[in-house]
Amino acid sequence: MRSNLTIQILREMYRAHFPDFLFLLETKNSSDRVLNMQQSLGYVHSHIVDPEGLSGGLALFWKSCYTVVVLQSDKRIIDVKVTLGRLEYFISFVYGDPARHLQQEVWDE
Repeated sequence: MRSNLTIQILREMYRAHFPDFLFLLETKNSSDRVLNMQQSLGYVHSHIVDPEGLSGGLALFWKSCYTVVVLQSDKRIIDVKVTLGRLEYFISFVYGDPARHLQQEVWDE
């Protein structure tokens, strides 16, 4: 999200698909910058995991028609319970560790 090209591509993809949920990984930005992106895309709700130093960072945006409860989040996973009317379900948004020797730890979690 530091590159203008990245932001432009993200906005184009958003306009083409208008997803109910948008999961961003490796945001590499503070919450303030990510919240600005959320607002510019028109999402009302978000959950943000700040990066550690200059790497990482997760952001989950969703439309206002959903009730979302974040059950657990860390630098690799955001687990949520979603309610839409009488329908309830669970979603895990996962950023697999790029270090091969740590990937099993993410799957175990």
